[in-house]
Amino acid sequence: MDMKKLLLLLFVILSTISLTAGVGETAAAEGVDNDEATVVFIRWSMVGAIHRASVYDVTDGRLELIGFLQSKTRLSHKVSPGKHTFMVVT
Repeated sequence: MDMKKLLLLLFVILSTISLTAGVGETAAAEGVDNDEATVVFIRWSMVGAIHRASVYDVTDGRLELIGFLQSKTRLSHKVSPGKHTFMVVT
């Protein structure tokens, strides 16, 4: 295996580990009732780090600001069961 392939493999493994580290712990710590779900938005990339991302719930044509994401942050949002539509604007 040449050096480029080895470095790419290492990058993919480390990216996956850093992306998934702690996500389950956060969701479990907050707790969820039986009649709702928690949607977790994650912005893990440093690309566009100076721009924050606005996250909206646009279900049924209404516009509800959920919050903002900076690079390497998480945002959780509790919703009722069913289909939902979300929008992210940077």
